Amino acid sequence: MKRPAWPFPGDSPVAIARKVAQAYRNALRLNSRDFCNQIDEQMAAMGQLWVVPQVITASDDDFVDAEQAADLAGVKIDTIRQWRARGRLHGELTVNGWRYLVGDVRAVAEGIRTRRPRLPQHADTVKVDKPAA
Repeated sequence: MKRPAWPFPGDSPVAIARKVAQAYRNALRLNSRDFCNQIDEQMAAMGQLWVVPQVITASDDDFVDAEQAADLAGVKIDTIRQWRARGRLHGELTVNGWRYLVGDVRAVAEGIRTRRPRLPQHADTVKVDKPAA
């Protein structure tokens, strides 16, 4: 039997792990809201705020700082800075530091997640699954 492909081919292993953890969290919440809240509080106390879904009330035209942009995209602050340095994400330098449009952050993050996997470096190298014996 062939295993179904992951539906988001551009996801990193960390992004996949987070989505899997969120699926388990959602199932737990359906079965025991109190226990799920207790675990959410423990994770928040340990700095793992990504576990608890956050409602984002910013419009695409709002500006956010690097930390907020990282939270919005589900990446580290350093990744936001790398995106800016590589020209993937445009920012505006203010007296309070760099600011980014929410719409731009969402577009870059979504593009990273849906990007097709890269082809092998050698076009003549193809991975072939061995048939079952």
